[in-house]
Amino acid sequence: MSEPMAAIRPYTDEDLEACVAICAANHPEYISLPEIDEYREFLTKKPYEPAPYYVVEVEGELVACGGVATSGSSMHLCWGLVHPGWHHRGLGTKLL
Repeated sequence: MSEPMAAIRPYTDEDLEACVAICAANHPEYISLPEIDEYREFLTKKPYEPAPYYVVEVEGELVACGGVATSGSSMHLCWGLVHPGWHHRGLGTKLL
């Protein structure tokens, strides 16, 4: 499949339910039930700030999300998720 035209933008609080839906859609293959609640808490408490967290939209539909977090002098990727219907189309790579 070809890579879709995707828009990447910063996460906002209005994206919460769409992002949680992406996480839940990856259950049970990639995500366990407790992780869905952990992810909601992550988005609500925003422990990643001031590091960025992003969402990916294709034709107005939120289909992927992910970001980075800092801890002292290190940085790591956190909660990179792509809706299963959009797997293998290059969105995770684009987000990264």
